[in-house]
Amino acid sequence: MGASATQTYSLKSTTGKFNINASRYSAKLLEYVQQELKDVNTFFGYSNHPEQENATAFFDYANSLNEADLARFNKFRQVNEESIRLVCSKEHTPGCYKVNQGEYKDLISKEDKL
Repeated sequence: MGASATQTYSLKSTTGKFNINASRYSAKLLEYVQQELKDVNTFFGYSNHPEQENATAFFDYANSLNEADLARFNKFRQVNEESIRLVCSKEHTPGCYKVNQGEYKDLISKEDKL
């Protein structure tokens, strides 16, 4: 897939820009989300980074990101990779999980794993 394999989001053909709908949120709501969800914003890469270009940065923390924030930046990628390795490993035991009112089983059986 080349460079597109690492692309997180596809831009809509109608806008061709990230964060195009930012104006639809009130300044008060955006300020609240920026202050209260800094951990989440950095984890998912919705914040700026002082040393990395980040097209999905919705919140600018200027120079207020500390070491813990920087260590958490885009951490969701690592968590996703670890989760995939876990469920695809031969040692993983498929389980049955209750979600809302229904029960669901792992999609990958032990026999199907590589």
